[in-house]
Amino acid sequence: YRYTVTPDTTHTRYIYLPQAYVLPDTSPQNPSDSADFIDKGLLEGGIVREAAIFGIEGGIWAQSAGCNISEDEQRAIVDGLNDPPLREIRVGGRKYRCTMSSLDVILSKLSIPEPSDGRTRGGGGCIIKKTNQAVIVAEYPSKSSEIDVLAGVEQLGNYFITQGY
Repeated sequence: YRYTVTPDTTHTRYIYLPQAYVLPDTSPQNPSDSADFIDKGLLEGGIVREAAIFGIEGGIWAQSAGCNISEDEQRAIVDGLNDPPLREIRVGGRKYRCTMSSLDVILSKLSIPEPSDGRTRGGGGCIIKKTNQAVIVAEYPSKSSEIDVLAGVEQLGNYFITQGY
């Protein structure tokens, strides 16, 4: 699947996305229509482990079965996006170390304490994208490529922006 990005009229850049990132044919009519975007747009290809979409003002619009982002975590994510850079975030009770944060995207890696020696090891990551009215959260396992997940989350986020969300 080819996704076209045209930053200006003289250059065209193509990003080739995994099959997992094919957006549903319909646009969301309201926030409750967002479940298809989680299921078909992010989870279907197995690259993303858990995902959620919540409103900037709070409230879950859609989430996968295992994803439970608390209201405090939602607020902290929105606050962090509004005032980068971040050092860490929490999603579903899991602590992530931020590797990059801006006004609309957060890239982070999961740090899991080893019970035997107290050190940390990588265990996947989390990518967060802010749109006009929503925040998209995608947690991925260590076997997935951060670049592939980022491409899909960016595509979904940009689509929401063009639809006014």
